[in-house]
Amino acid sequence: MESFPPPKGVSPDIYAARCYISMWFIDLYVSIRKDVRKLPAGEFHERYQGKLFFFISREYDNYLTLLNASIRPTHVKHAIDNARYIPIIADSIDVNNPSPFGINNFTRERDLFYGLTHIMKTSRIWRFAPLFSDANGRPWWLFDWHFKDHVCSWFPCKDNYDPEDVTLAYILGTACTPNLGDRDVDEWQYFAEGVVPHGDPNPGSYDRVDERRFYGSYEVRTMEIDPEFSLARMLAPILSQVDPNIAATVAERGTTPTTTIKLRWEEQSSHPDIAITRNEEPQEGDQPMPLYKLVDQTTPRFRLIDWVYYCRVIRQMDNETRAIAHGIMSLA
Repeated sequence: MESFPPPKGVSPDIYAARCYISMWFIDLYVSIRKDVRKLPAGEFHERYQGKLFFFISREYDNYLTLLNASIRPTHVKHAIDNARYIPIIADSIDVNNPSPFGINNFTRERDLFYGLTHIMKTSRIWRFAPLFSDANGRPWWLFDWHFKDHVCSWFPCKDNYDPEDVTLAYILGTACTPNLGDRDVDEWQYFAEGVVPHGDPNPGSYDRVDERRFYGSYEVRTMEIDPEFSLARMLAPILSQVDPNIAATVAERGTTPTTTIKLRWEEQSSHPDIAITRNEEPQEGDQPMPLYKLVDQTTPRFRLIDWVYYCRVIRQMDNETRAIAHGIMSLA
């Protein structure tokens, strides 16, 4: 490590770990690209065209090798949609950027990496394994994560995952994708007193407006909050048919809590979020045109979302047991 001093404030151990994981991400990208090219032409994803990178290493510790083999183009079996899921590390990749995938603290030091892996292998503490050249992805990386420890499967266990897959997800300790499960979305509601409660509101303390449409073997209720809903801005496209300037005016106001906008309309609004008052001002020309003043007020709103699943695969997270599981899998 003497030849590769870490940045100020970063310990040598952390710097070495960042380098090791960063190189693994490059090899994950190359592994996915190789598998994508084997798919039918219609499934060749544009993000994996060209040769941006080449393999840094073809072997890693046993855990990262299994992780690499899992996060590949994956076919979920016995699901409603017979689809193949292709992992995307980043929406855009800049091979000339020190962090090509936009990952914080990405450490692209190839010589440091080779020195680290040499030390790890010769110490005989770590178990190394070669990367799989022809791997079928494992769907566990598609699990949905809620509240950090509610890890749920939106597809059946049969032919999709086993206890080792759940262990891989448990050690990783975070979601790989946005939540993909089916969800029963309720209508929007307004908070009492027109303010968002302090802290994180408990979705279980609120009732739905609509009746449930479908259910699951395991369910998670979440709440989506729109803190600055504006009826005026929502209606801007409609109002613009009456006055083309209204949409631009509303957009120009942005999220300002209260604004005044002139428009032509017919009657006063009774909606609590929008006030329209008539103002008879003469206009240029022979025909006076009545003007109206619209006061745009933002009001927080929310809606309940019930996620439905086959089961919950992880019920609690504990860093100590995660470290133990990782050691059992990767250490000799």
